[in-house]
Amino acid sequence: MKCTYLFVFSLIMFSPVAIKAAEISWSPAFEIETDADIDVSKPIVRAVNVVSPGDVDEIEVEFPGDITVEFEPEHTFEFNLEFDEGIGSGSVTGTGNYYTVDGLTTENDELDAIFDNHGWVGGGPEGGAIAVLELLDLEIGESYQIQLIGAADDRGCCEYRQMEIWNDDLETVDDDLWFGRSNDFDEDDERGPGSTIGTFVADADNQLIYLVGTSELDDGAGNLGNGADPGLSAYVLSLAGPTGPRGDYNGNGELDTADLDLQSQAIKDGDLAFDENADGVVNIADRILWVNELKNTWMGDADLNGVFNSSDFVVVFSSAKYETGQPAVWTQGDWDGDGVFNSSDFVAAFSNAGYETGPRPGGPNPVALAVPEPSSVVMVLISLVGLMGSIRRRQSSE
Repeated sequence: MKCTYLFVFSLIMFSPVAIKAAEISWSPAFEIETDADIDVSKPIVRAVNVVSPGDVDEIEVEFPGDITVEFEPEHTFEFNLEFDEGIGSGSVTGTGNYYTVDGLTTENDELDAIFDNHGWVGGGPEGGAIAVLELLDLEIGESYQIQLIGAADDRGCCEYRQMEIWNDDLETVDDDLWFGRSNDFDEDDERGPGSTIGTFVADADNQLIYLVGTSELDDGAGNLGNGADPGLSAYVLSLAGPTGPRGDYNGNGELDTADLDLQSQAIKDGDLAFDENADGVVNIADRILWVNELKNTWMGDADLNGVFNSSDFVVVFSSAKYETGQPAVWTQGDWDGDGVFNSSDFVAAFSNAGYETGPRPGGPNPVALAVPEPSSVVMVLISLVGLMGSIRRRQSSE
C-alpha cells in the first residue's frame, strides 16, 4: 500500500509543475447544513464550483447579510496525472442530481445547484488516487483562508465516501481530521457535505493540498467510509487578514462595535464559532464576556470609550429605535444581542453594575450577572424616557 502511494507521489513530484506547500492549520471538520455554514465574512479571492467549465455557468449565491458570491466553474483536479496500472483514473468531474436526489437541501437553491455537481478522482487507498488541489496566483507573505467543501453526494453508492488531508510526507495532517460526502458530525439528525477550514501564509505563488480517500472511519452514526474517490463540490479561498485579538470577528485588528454586531447575528444563528465561554451555546453570557473581559468595559457602553454613563444614552436614543421593534445594533441600544432596542437592554446593562462607576480595572475581571431590583429598573427607565423625550425635542427643533 505504501509503495503504491509513493509511486503516485513520485509522479507528482517529478512533474514539471513546481511543488510548494506552506503549512496549513486546519479546523475540525463540520457538515454544511445551511448557507450560513460557508464563511464568506472575509475578502474572497476565489470561489469555485468544482466542475468542468463547459458543463455549467458561473453561479451567483446570495448568503445571509446580503452578501453575493460568484462561484466560477473550475476543473480543479486537472493537475492530477492519468495514472497507469489501475492506480487511479485521473481527473473526473460529475454533473447531476447528486446532493438533492434524496431530498437534502441547504434551503438555498443556487448553493444546492453547486452541490449537485462535483469533481472527484477515482480510486481510494486500494487504488492509490490522490486528488491534488492547486491554488494559483497567491501573493507571497499574504495570509489566506481556504474552506474545502466535500463532494456533496447523497446517493446510496457514495454518501459515506470519506477522505483525509495529507501533507508532503504522505502522512495525514491530523488523524482526527476527515470529511466526506454527507455527515452528521454533531449528531443532530441533520446532514450535509463535510467541510473544513484552513489558514496559511503563502510562501510561494501556488499551494498544493492533497486529498486522499480513506476507509474504516465512523461518521458518528455508525456509518463507515468505503475509502474511495476523494473530491470536492466547492471551495472558497479568502484573505485571512491580520491576526487580531480574541473577539475580533471581522478581522480588522481591533475590538469594536462591528464585532458586537456580528456577535448579535451569531446569537440569532446559534453560530458556535462565537461561543466565547465554551459552554456549547451562544447567548448573552458570551456577550458579557466579550464586553467585560475582552474589551474591559461595561455593558451599556454604547460608544465603547471605556465608561458607561449618560452620554451612552444620548448615543442610543439618537437612533429613535427604542421599543419600535426595528432592527438595532450595539450603538443603537441592542446591548443584550437580540437585535432590537427595548427595556431588556437596560436590564442587561444595569445588571452589569457599571453605570457611573468609571473605567473597569485593567485586565480580565469578569462581573457576575446580578439582576437589579425591579423598582430600581423602573426608576431608571422613567428617567431615560424623560431623556429620550428631550432628545427628540432637540432633534425636531434642529
